[in-house]
Amino acid sequence: MSEDQQKKIKEIYNRIQENKGKLKELKTSAKDVLSNDFTYSKMKAELDEKRKELKILEKQLITSNMINYDQMENFKIDIKTDEELLKDVALSMLMKNEQVELVDKYENKYVPELKVAFKRIN
Repeated sequence: MSEDQQKKIKEIYNRIQENKGKLKELKTSAKDVLSNDFTYSKMKAELDEKRKELKILEKQLITSNMINYDQMENFKIDIKTDEELLKDVALSMLMKNEQVELVDKYENKYVPELKVAFKRIN
């Protein structure tokens, strides 16, 4: 990689980090304003309680109607695992310069979309 490209990447990264810092400060200020408002705090607590009650009711209804809740959770895990496997296979094919295309039962075509992320190594 050329020195100019390396400089450009560093410049963009620094700008992203600076903007993330500013965004974090704004979010913190917003949270402070919200948490200091009695009406908001009360309503949020009530909403959280209702969400818990709703989750319990959903599970009870699903279970009482003979729908296997654990099986649903297992399917979710299986789907996530297979999605990762699909990504790995497609990436391997791309690395070998092979064309990757998927066609579903409705004749819709899909091609892989690559994304690059940076991970701290130290």
